[in-house]
Amino acid sequence: MGSPAWGDDMWMTCFGKSRNKAYGMLIGQGMDPGKALDRMKGENKLVEGYYTLKTLHDILKKEISQYPIIDTLFDIVHRGKTPARGIDEIMNKL
Repeated sequence: MGSPAWGDDMWMTCFGKSRNKAYGMLIGQGMDPGKALDRMKGENKLVEGYYTLKTLHDILKKEISQYPIIDTLFDIVHRGKTPARGIDEIMNKL
């Protein structure tokens, strides 16, 4: 955290024209996560967050209950939970 670069990267992912944001917007609009990933691949856009989320979830699996946002995002992206249901569940966890 000695560098402000992580903050700039997060800011651009959330508010800029990032591939991760575009992928999330497709899912939020109701597209199946797998189809959204295929669409992004068809546009030659790598969605790093998709793979990072799986890796992070695997690393944290023994303590995942301590990370409800990561767990819910994983359920949406990799297990097909609807975003609306995920939001409801996470609001009840926090």
